[in-house]
Amino acid sequence: MQVSRLNQFFGKIGQAQIRFRWAILAVFTIITLICCMGLTQFSFSLGDEGWFGGSDEITINKKKYEDVFGNLNGIGVLVIKQGDGDLFSEDMLKVIDRIGNRLRDEIPFADRLTSIIEVDIPVGNEEGFEVKKPFKDGIPSDSAELAKARALVMRGSEQTNALINSLVSDNGKESWIFLSLLPFEGKTLDEQFNGDKDKATLAIGYKLMEIIESEEFQSSGYKLYGSGVPYEDAKEERYDVPEYGKCVMLGFVVMLIFLALFLRNIFGVIVPAFATLGAIASVLGAMSFFGIKADSTLISLPIVLGMALAVGYSVHYINMFKLFFRRTGKRKDSVVMCVEECGWSVLFTVITTMASFVSFLFVDMKPLSWMGKTAALIVFAIYIYVSVLIPILLSFGKDSAPDTANEMGATKLDMHFSRWAGFVQKKRWPIIITSILVLAAFIPGIFKITARVDYDAVSGEKMPYVQKQKEMLAAKLGNRYSYSVMIQFDEEGAFKDPQNMNALLDFEKFLGTLSLTKWSGGKARVSSVTSILKEMNSALNEGKEEFYKVPEDDYVLAQLMELSSIEMREDFNDFMDEDFKITTVNIDMSRYATEEARDNVAAIQTKLSKLFPKAHVACLAT
Repeated sequence: MQVSRLNQFFGKIGQAQIRFRWAILAVFTIITLICCMGLTQFSFSLGDEGWFGGSDEITINKKKYEDVFGNLNGIGVLVIKQGDGDLFSEDMLKVIDRIGNRLRDEIPFADRLTSIIEVDIPVGNEEGFEVKKPFKDGIPSDSAELAKARALVMRGSEQTNALINSLVSDNGKESWIFLSLLPFEGKTLDEQFNGDKDKATLAIGYKLMEIIESEEFQSSGYKLYGSGVPYEDAKEERYDVPEYGKCVMLGFVVMLIFLALFLRNIFGVIVPAFATLGAIASVLGAMSFFGIKADSTLISLPIVLGMALAVGYSVHYINMFKLFFRRTGKRKDSVVMCVEECGWSVLFTVITTMASFVSFLFVDMKPLSWMGKTAALIVFAIYIYVSVLIPILLSFGKDSAPDTANEMGATKLDMHFSRWAGFVQKKRWPIIITSILVLAAFIPGIFKITARVDYDAVSGEKMPYVQKQKEMLAAKLGNRYSYSVMIQFDEEGAFKDPQNMNALLDFEKFLGTLSLTKWSGGKARVSSVTSILKEMNSALNEGKEEFYKVPEDDYVLAQLMELSSIEMREDFNDFMDEDFKITTVNIDMSRYATEEARDNVAAIQTKLSKLFPKAHVACLAT
């Protein structure tokens, strides 16, 4: 089809717009109002949940993990003593105890609490061993009893005590309070959160905020830092989402400024602004009607994109109308000619832009799929609103006499651009060669582009919560990022085999060599069932440090694992299933660096394939 025939087709559309302008305005008003009603149901999907589709291998592995070990995510509070002394004073222990009790009593889906108050410690005695709690009989006020409890928790060194520089720092000034969570399912989820896991996650995060920010725990003697996915999601909704709103508002102001600069009249600012707002609100409202949640981290992209395109489309239509109106002085005829001239060129840019975003629908990552779908719909809606409403509203008004200053209707600015076009045409070869050389110079840089998703690195420090987050990360036990490696054999009792257990020990040592594995003191922050086995083996041998190791004899190892699964059941079940064929290793990260993380994961997969060639393995973010 020739361009002239396409122009004639759009000219007929312009005539129809003029003929039925009142009916079209009424229909647009009704559709916009109905769609905007859906904004009452608008909500965000927070966090990284859903970055992978339901058929993705990672999602399948996550489901397997939760079936065996429970909820992949939990929450924690890092307590840091300020000034002199450490956490093993009566006052500080009572603070830790009160925080733990409130977490256990007030947090939905609360499961198991771990702290220096609640921890189980195997200790050897004349009969073999016993599992002790350092504060089983309550927190003593006697200094000798406090010292005795401290000695029990801090016994040995960080190399022979799994708690040191993991649950509590070696100087006793920092300690974690961990609360594991039950899976988000069942009656509680249905009755309290209408079956919505996102609501449950946010409720947990906000409750944790409420606890650590309450007046009860405000003191100059210590600092509290929250952690865990629910806490991060709640912070995102409280602090980041309003910031996204500010960015969108700033983008809208910039859009108005550019419209004013380019068009220099009230109509050219107000009408495109209303068309833009109507299009974006209609798309988001309609999607909300269908229960589609907006991704909090990507919401601003399609909105700002829509604003930018609205400026371009509006400038095309309004300037073209003004050109024909100066020539003819006839308003309705100028509108038809404007649509005839701009219709196909603008629609072509719309189609190509939409096509680029539609490609995101084929990516099995829900946020990217949502962004592509939303951006494509907003681009189309912006085009419809601008191409229909602006010509119709321009048709209202009186005709005027043609501008005799320039029979072509061109302005001084138009003439400047005309002369620039003539210059480019005259010097086309030098310009082409120069452009090619400039582009060629930048090509090597394309291969150095990396994706950076470390929020701590890209976030500014003006917001108080970001400052507090970085304070926590600077602490010896501070941590935000972690992941788990799940190793699964098909046969029962596989990890009773010393060969597999030695491979697990080798894997833990290897994890300590990776660049992103966090170290506290002289110990890598890697935790697994081997720590429990070492503690139990030492306890069964009068607490001697030389027995702080995993036995290599197959019979002794099998018996030790059976005993540990009974006497240290809760701790053991955090790392090993009841059939001794599935285990998990948890690794804390010092930071998140995209390229390093990719290299670390690749190295882990290579190492696992060598150590466990017959096992199924998976890396899971926590």
